[in-house]
Amino acid sequence: MTKQFHGHEMSHEALGQLFLEARSYNAWLDKDVSEDQIRKIYDLLKMGPTSANQQSARFVWCRSDDAKDRLAKHAMDANKDKIRTAPWCVIIGYDIDFHEELPWLFPHTDAKSWFTGDVEGRITQAKRNSALQGAYLMIAARAGPRLRPHVGRRPGRRDARVLRRPAAIPRGLGLLDRLWRQGFDLRSQPAARFRKVQPHRLTVRSAARIL
Repeated sequence: MTKQFHGHEMSHEALGQLFLEARSYNAWLDKDVSEDQIRKIYDLLKMGPTSANQQSARFVWCRSDDAKDRLAKHAMDANKDKIRTAPWCVIIGYDIDFHEELPWLFPHTDAKSWFTGDVEGRITQAKRNSALQGAYLMIAARAGPRLRPHVGRRPGRRDARVLRRPAAIPRGLGLLDRLWRQGFDLRSQPAARFRKVQPHRLTVRSAARIL
């Protein structure tokens, strides 16, 4: 059973870090951000709830100069240099075929059938839940004492979250045992989808990649 936090109130300091005093930044420290730190952020954000555990967001992390240059070309002028000078950027998109993974992400009912043949309905759900996961990324990033994220969006273009100096702390909340989550990497074959293994060891489909 997932640990319960009913009646537990976060400290004012924690709330300040996540919400009350949090802000977006427009410049970055000249310090490296490791891939391990990025993965810790992902491991936090993936635990946030989505409708029927859809997890429709797909994350493309831009680390190389080439990837950041390509992304900057699609940004508004005020954000181009911020993208090029940030140690990492992330493009948050969505997968309209998210329902293919519901048999293992939401296994206690036939949730896949709810969306089969309904492309427009899947697009609506994918947009809503990927935006929600983007918000979880912001909170997961703020949970680190040395990271402050920046959000930039150009209408008609892809969303980008620019990160600096991440570190993360684990949090949890729920009434029942947690459902499975999609991992950062592709670590197992589809044939292993329904094996009785620990959730953190079963990753059928990659939800993120690095450029």
